[in-house]
Amino acid sequence: MATREYFKEYNRQYYLNPVNRLKAIWRTMIFRCENPKSEMFYAYGKKGVRVCDEWKEFENFKKDMFGGYKKGLSIDRINNTGNYCKENCRWATSLEQAQNTSRSRFITYNGIKKTLSQWARDLGISGSKVRTRFYVYKWPINKCLNQQNYVRHKI
Repeated sequence: MATREYFKEYNRQYYLNPVNRLKAIWRTMIFRCENPKSEMFYAYGKKGVRVCDEWKEFENFKKDMFGGYKKGLSIDRINNTGNYCKENCRWATSLEQAQNTSRSRFITYNGIKKTLSQWARDLGISGSKVRTRFYVYKWPINKCLNQQNYVRHKI
């Protein structure tokens, strides 16, 4: 087997082991928060996001987070301005992470807080239609989410 293929297979096998994958996530988390040479340092370390002292040891991070880890999930800070610590972290899908950013705008409707995309998906309405109604037409949220999808008929 050629060297390149060998290392490709080695890496694939290595990351199939959940503990090894967890360790890679842990290293990346620390790197982006503490190393100014990281491409993501500007969004984490430079903004003051830190890894708690307990999690600077992999075994402590593993003890707190391994139980909920599944393939395809990544670590997410619940409060995205907070630090990486047991109380502020969870495992999330890429969709959940995309909705938990500083750019997300949450709308409260019937006492429940969600993003417009979440509302549209949950109610079976086109996301672009809801965004247009809310941002372009400036409709109140109850009208955006309750308005029927009228079909124009030819006369």
